[in-house]
Amino acid sequence: MALTAITGVLHTSATDMLEVHTNLLPTELLFHKICHRATVRLSALPETHPLHKPVRQSARRNLKRHRSTLHQLLHVFCIHLPDYEVIGMSDCPPNKGNSFIMEIASSRADSKEDDAMDMADICAYSDGSGLDGKAGAGTIVFRGSCLVGSVRYCLGPLTCHTTYEAEVVGVLLALELIHRERRSTTVSLKLDNQAIICTLNNHRAGPASSLLGLIHDMCDDWAKGRSRRVWLKISWVTGHSGVQGNELADAEAWKAVTEGSSPSADLPSVLQCGELPFSLTAIRGAFKKEMQGRWKAMWAESPRQGRLSKIDAKLPSHSFIMATEKLTRAQASVLIQLRTGHIPLNKFLHKIGKASSSSCSACPGAEESIHHFLFDCPSHARARHNLARKLGCKSKSLEYLLGDRRTFLPVLKYVRESGRFKEVYCDMPPQQT
Repeated sequence: MALTAITGVLHTSATDMLEVHTNLLPTELLFHKICHRATVRLSALPETHPLHKPVRQSARRNLKRHRSTLHQLLHVFCIHLPDYEVIGMSDCPPNKGNSFIMEIASSRADSKEDDAMDMADICAYSDGSGLDGKAGAGTIVFRGSCLVGSVRYCLGPLTCHTTYEAEVVGVLLALELIHRERRSTTVSLKLDNQAIICTLNNHRAGPASSLLGLIHDMCDDWAKGRSRRVWLKISWVTGHSGVQGNELADAEAWKAVTEGSSPSADLPSVLQCGELPFSLTAIRGAFKKEMQGRWKAMWAESPRQGRLSKIDAKLPSHSFIMATEKLTRAQASVLIQLRTGHIPLNKFLHKIGKASSSSCSACPGAEESIHHFLFDCPSHARARHNLARKLGCKSKSLEYLLGDRRTFLPVLKYVRESGRFKEVYCDMPPQQT
């Protein structure tokens, strides 16, 4: 019912065909996705949350009888709580100022110019990358024009960690090298991710919040006891634009993926005690990808897949949604009906018992099918001529007319000019180009 209300098609339309057009998971898989999302959220609760203790108790034992909902969720999805990051409220007071300066240039050109004119004693560049299914972080530190240190860290597979998390780890690596450099009064730390710089300015709970809190702690430790003339600036530098420091940091991040992390003694203490907790964003993304794979397998077994794949082999995906995003609901509905075959033409109406004959009213002896309506019926010759002038010889191909997004507007114009569905849908409005 919901899919019918969304698309505006006939109630006889198959549910799986509507699902692939609207890119909505089948109900069973959608329930799995919702339950998994709720379970992952429960696994990230801090100790101060009232559900923390019941969740831990349910995860500890898998009961055979009288299992609660928590037992079902945690053990069906094989959630091992110590593996997941904990997202809690920040301990930092909301009115506390930052011990560092933040700066984001207005353009790439300004960013490169600011980098060239930077006269800080220490210049550090950090970066995070995803390569070959793994996430890695790297950092490079210069004193003047002299390279004084570099370090890298491999976080693990991208199914458990994100490139955003790798960027945060890159900042931690840079701060560790900055701490080891003595006699430095001005420090500039540069990264090519603006989102992290903006996130550092607030203290809201979110992904990698514990690592972001460590950045604040390390900056506070560095600034403690120093004079006001000493400053630490975290700024944005354009990536992959020929900035030497950024290119070297990116190469170090790639090396972390291919060759592994630096020795433990070179890493911050938080990175020396085993792997980082799994990122909730990465876990949800991996599960969503798994659901998409199961959906495609279910669609491949559908008896309607063979016919529809000749028109659009990309389904299920968001391709049809993207192709019709500028169309009205009524226009998209007509296209779906033409693609699925459930449209008020006499052949289909006779099949469901809503018409006495399947023949075309203008062509005795000929069934009024979609093919007949688009290519053969002489009643629509003028509209068909205009369609052929617009699309050329390809206008004789059903797969092209209903499968290529460039033909959607001409096909809808043909439907409107034919007037065949005027009694059912009234007069369709002209196309907006």
